[in-house]
Amino acid sequence: MMDNEMVEPRTYSGNGHDAIIADPGNITREECLALAQCGADAWNAWRNEFPTRGGWSAPYKNYANFSEQDFTVEFVDFGKFQFGHGASFSDAKFFQALFAEAEFGRDTRFIGAQFEGWVSFEGAKFGTDAGFDRCRFGASTTFEECQFDSRATFVGATFDEALNMRGVVFGDETNFDWARFGHRASFVGALFVGNATFVATTIGFEADFSGLMVGGSLSFEATIFEGQTSFQALSWGALNHESRASSLLEELAKDRQASPWVFKAISFQGARFEGSVDFSDRHFEGVTEFSKTRFETDAPFLMEDCLPSRVCKELIPSEGGQMRLPKGRHVEFAMVPEFFQCKLHQNSSFEGAVFPAAQGTEDAARAYRVLKQAFSAQQATREEQRFFRLEMAEEALIAWPLWALLSAWWELRKQGLQAEMPTPRFLYRLYAGISNFGFSTARPAGLFLLAVLLATAAYGSQAGLVFCWPSEGDGCRMAGPLIQFAAAHALPGFEKLAEPASNALFGKNLGVWTVLTVVLHKAVSILALFLIGLALRNLFKMK
Repeated sequence: MMDNEMVEPRTYSGNGHDAIIADPGNITREECLALAQCGADAWNAWRNEFPTRGGWSAPYKNYANFSEQDFTVEFVDFGKFQFGHGASFSDAKFFQALFAEAEFGRDTRFIGAQFEGWVSFEGAKFGTDAGFDRCRFGASTTFEECQFDSRATFVGATFDEALNMRGVVFGDETNFDWARFGHRASFVGALFVGNATFVATTIGFEADFSGLMVGGSLSFEATIFEGQTSFQALSWGALNHESRASSLLEELAKDRQASPWVFKAISFQGARFEGSVDFSDRHFEGVTEFSKTRFETDAPFLMEDCLPSRVCKELIPSEGGQMRLPKGRHVEFAMVPEFFQCKLHQNSSFEGAVFPAAQGTEDAARAYRVLKQAFSAQQATREEQRFFRLEMAEEALIAWPLWALLSAWWELRKQGLQAEMPTPRFLYRLYAGISNFGFSTARPAGLFLLAVLLATAAYGSQAGLVFCWPSEGDGCRMAGPLIQFAAAHALPGFEKLAEPASNALFGKNLGVWTVLTVVLHKAVSILALFLIGLALRNLFKMK
């Protein structure tokens, strides 16, 4: 029908309500509410006869307009409604809301809508550009098995309680940036056909992304995970059992080469994991980033004051007044991440990631060992060495004290049993203290110099010398031989150089204590030199 064409008034009835629409081709906001109270049959009969007009470059006309409506007084069941294009619920208020199996066209707007009670969009379908920016969902919310076309946005949205996104299909370019999820957010078996971002989002306790499928890239840059989080892989069989995945979901996923055990390019740059996180059985087949942020991140313009994410506390003003997150934010793990049975991409990075202090548990040591072996298989020597160090720090706390080992050995001996003695704790601590598990050159170099100084003092004492400086002339004529003797015994293969100094200091025969000092000095020096070489090998990634 033409825009200026008038239609005879129509009366629609249902659910004990009557709605008189003066011009069904140009419905008003108040008439939309009256017609909605008549139920889905009445609404859909009107919508099928009088579709939305306009869109794209022209404003919508005859669209479903519920913007700023207050539904807290009277509940309206929107289940199975066919809204058409341009439906608007912006800034509307709901106590409880039911949109199960409703159908929305493109440009649906729930911008700033407030939901105080439970909300159900289960099985609903949305066209392109569905907007839920700055929405607040106060209680349990479900979008289970919804279908979104391209460009669904939830920027700055708040989900106070449980969120169910199981089996949802999102089109290209989905945006949950700067949102906040309460406890028990579930994206089990959800499919992002294209790219998806959760930049600077806060995700609460018991978040479950198991079996999440992504056809494009996925970003959790600068996101805070407040509690236990799972990104575990699922098989198709397990996913069908877990979330009743539809045949459409599986077909779409396979068409985009997505599966419930694969991540393509994924970024956790600058993310913070305040609880446990589990990536077990995942295959990372694209660039995988657990490194620091490289660029500043702008907050959505004019939304800085109402964004719910905790990350907002770290915003700083830029020169133009725009609020933004500074770059250089590191990934932080409060607990050891689990990557059991994972396959990491060769372009995976944990550069600058901060891991928790050693906990002294077998689980933590095993988790680091898995990462060490994964990078070893890729010949990523530096990452492999880093996780080896973390594993050793855990092993050091797990190891028994020497007295406990001796006590256990004695008990076994009394029972006539034999057992292999594990490495005592003090050796781990010694290895860490003097070489940082083979990665420090400064510590063993300091040990080497300290051994030379102490040995020099011991040799001088055993030779009956009194301390003096070489600059003191004839009165300090023995200083040269003493330094020569100590230096020659500090370096393997230079013992011949010590013979003239030995004759001058001790005569033809060395005393017992001098021999013991030489043996100890040489052992410590060789150990220090070995550790310096080991550190150089590790630091320069030499095999």
